[in-house]
Amino acid sequence: MSQPDDDHRPIASWPARASATVRRAFAEFLSIPTLIIAGFLALGAGMLWLDYYRIEHNWTDLFPGTHESVRALLETIATSIITVTSITFSLLLVAVQQGASSLTAQVYDQFLRRRANQAYFGYFTGLALYCLVVLAFTHPAYTPTYSAVLAFLLTVVALYLLILLIYSTIDQMRPVVIVRNIREHTLRARNAQMRLLCRTARLARAYEGRRAPIIARDSGYLALIDHAALVRAAHRCAGVTGIVLLRSIGDYVSIGEEIASVQLADSGPLPDLQSIRAALPLREQRDLDHDCAFGIEQLTTIGWTSGSTSKSNPHPACLVCWNLRDLVASWCEQGQLTVKGQEDADALAVVYPDNIATALLRSFESLAVVASESMQHQTLAAVYRALALALRCVPQPLKREVHGVVLRSLAELGDQVLTADLDEAITQLGEALDAHGLDSTALRSARGELARSEGRLNSRATRVPTAKT
Repeated sequence: MSQPDDDHRPIASWPARASATVRRAFAEFLSIPTLIIAGFLALGAGMLWLDYYRIEHNWTDLFPGTHESVRALLETIATSIITVTSITFSLLLVAVQQGASSLTAQVYDQFLRRRANQAYFGYFTGLALYCLVVLAFTHPAYTPTYSAVLAFLLTVVALYLLILLIYSTIDQMRPVVIVRNIREHTLRARNAQMRLLCRTARLARAYEGRRAPIIARDSGYLALIDHAALVRAAHRCAGVTGIVLLRSIGDYVSIGEEIASVQLADSGPLPDLQSIRAALPLREQRDLDHDCAFGIEQLTTIGWTSGSTSKSNPHPACLVCWNLRDLVASWCEQGQLTVKGQEDADALAVVYPDNIATALLRSFESLAVVASESMQHQTLAAVYRALALALRCVPQPLKREVHGVVLRSLAELGDQVLTADLDEAITQLGEALDAHGLDSTALRSARGELARSEGRLNSRATRVPTAKT
């Protein structure tokens, strides 16, 4: 008999939320700028000591300058860097906002996660602080000549970096760069997931013994599953023989929902499962570095936003289709689309439901829907070509899921015009269905009905004749 764990944790206090926000900020953006700023402060301290050592030992001053000239130089550099940085960053944020409004809010995430952008922000801020620190120690009896010369050289570098920052920001707002970066993050996240997939099973064995559910005490995304931590937590609970995870990485879990089912020995008291629940943390935001389904969702959102009538821009939508198709081909070639996993009879059994293949196919289904809404035949043709490619490389069980996506997409085909590009894509998809033993009759019939509108004046509502009842 299973015993529900129905006690709930109270809503997190503001210190806990603030702590989580700070951790997320450092993980996403602040780590590199903070290190660079700390490096500039340490450099300032070192240069001040070097100038003090020079004055104490009466070194020959290779860079002559009076107290007033050094102070004027430092004030000019500090003021200029702060002013230029403020104006430039404001303009760049406007450019990022324009890119986000055209595609998706994930543009912000991509901009913040780029290490080059983090380094630029850290360099300009650190240089300004360096100049202010040196300026604070400058007085008539102490002229930090070396520190001022280094500040001048660093400013020359900063001005050139400013040009690079402007170009790189504009370049990052191009749809092809945004989509490519998300695809690369998704590939890396899938590689990181392979360790979990290879150590877990996909299907649970038949089990008639006791079970205990793991109930969520909070809400959030299951952003990461650490297999080693989960096994250690299970070993601390006496009588646990297996864990069946009911949620995949990236799934949203509400308070009171079941995350996992723990298999228990037939005898003995019910153990405390708090350690297992702690090994399945819920986060406020998804993590693209470990959640490849999040990358697929981001690509689908970009394709939907640009392909709908709100933007009516087929180019980003086609880019999304092509990159999703690349994901299918890459994962199939490397055997990462469907991973069977390992089952060791002597080890603790952990079952993880991998949902990546389903997420990919549903993304194509969503893009087919939005192509119908906006009458973008280019997007629908790209979707059909991607499905034709998927049929050639996905494992046999997934071929029937692809066939189901094709059949469901036919309900939207009547809103399209049978252009040469779309006709060619439908033909390729039909040939792929036939080559893999799947019925293409419905697809060819739908294509034939749409072809009957050729040479005739039709509206969107009358392009495909209504079937007689």
